[in-house]
Amino acid sequence: MEDLVEFQTLAVKRVCIFLTPLHYIYLRELSIRKFNKDISQTLLYLISKNLKYLYKIKQTHLKKTMTITYQPKTKEYQRYGIYIDPTLWAKFNHLRIYLGYSMSFIIRILIDWEMQEDTQNYRNSLIVFKPNLTDDEYLQLPSSPLHNYDWWCKVDLKDQRVFMKFIDSFY
Repeated sequence: MEDLVEFQTLAVKRVCIFLTPLHYIYLRELSIRKFNKDISQTLLYLISKNLKYLYKIKQTHLKKTMTITYQPKTKEYQRYGIYIDPTLWAKFNHLRIYLGYSMSFIIRILIDWEMQEDTQNYRNSLIVFKPNLTDDEYLQLPSSPLHNYDWWCKVDLKDQRVFMKFIDSFY
């Protein structure tokens, strides 16, 4: 028996993220400067550029738990509404589970790394430092903006174990 379900998502979706005003302003300026005010395209650029680096800072295997790590608490964070492509937001959601960081924290890390490249004196404010890649890892960097990916999750309730597989097809 075959069951076929089709649906169509909205072109863009409004979501809320928590960032410092400095990070949000930088995200807006980057979107104005490079992507004609399209924050969704800006985030796509940031995630495509830094995907391999994100894989290197994965922490779920260290924590051995499904809990998400959030940004360090501070009174500077504000709630911002942004419009984003639903498929890209789904990618952030899957990365959230795979990496062990909240989506706002992943966006903050990406903005931090981009600000570090633009401004050399920004290094002191980084929460997560950009890891170094070997030559082999660097050659495997993707060339297309958004990649096809598979996310598979299996839960064994008897042993209370979670098995996850996240595959990003680069070519």
